[in-house]
Amino acid sequence: MMLQTENKYFSILPFIFGVLVVLLPFLVFVVFRTGDVEIKLEILNTISQILVAASVILAFTKYYETKEKERISKSIELVSFFRKEVISLHANIVNLAKAEKGESYKIHRSILPDNPRLEDYVAISKTEYDQQYEITAIKGVSDIVTQLLNSLEELSSNIIYYRLVSHPALSPIINPFVTCVEQFGYQLLISREIAVGIPTYSSVLTVYQEWKNLVNRLDSEIEIKQVIEKIKRKRLHNSD
Repeated sequence: MMLQTENKYFSILPFIFGVLVVLLPFLVFVVFRTGDVEIKLEILNTISQILVAASVILAFTKYYETKEKERISKSIELVSFFRKEVISLHANIVNLAKAEKGESYKIHRSILPDNPRLEDYVAISKTEYDQQYEITAIKGVSDIVTQLLNSLEELSSNIIYYRLVSHPALSPIINPFVTCVEQFGYQLLISREIAVGIPTYSSVLTVYQEWKNLVNRLDSEIEIKQVIEKIKRKRLHNSD
């Protein structure tokens, strides 16, 4: 909403500048009709200051609009990259998992805390261990998970570099991004532990921490029921 307001504000600045340019000859004429030299100089000085300020604002407006177009273009490019690379790799993992475990199999996911460490994430029970490890135990999955995490790191590095974490154009990929990180968080943290001294997947974790609380974690069926109940209550209220 603020972005739209800013764009609307900046879009009228060229119009204001144009009005000043059109009025300039009239203002100069009025100035030279005045007899007092000091008043002439004072008015001309004021006019020049206004024109300089308007020129600076116009230049800033053009720069802002250009940068925003670049950010939107980059956001679209990153969304496309996510869909082609990450979603494709994730689909391959899901297909291998279902072929091994059955069609009803769902990959376990776990929310990562702030600044997660492997020692805090290691399973304290056999059930937890099986949930975390079973996906990579499937033949062919481990290499694809590594490719997926590498793709997420490339994506995240660009998001951070271009300051797009809060850009609305990336909203379509927030949910699937968070899902991928939480499903393969165990493998991510193992890679970080192995690569001692190297901030492996640090960009992924940075973006994840910004996005993890934006995800709607309700089961889709529960969410649909809640929406239907809300509509029913509204209808009952309106009928009273």
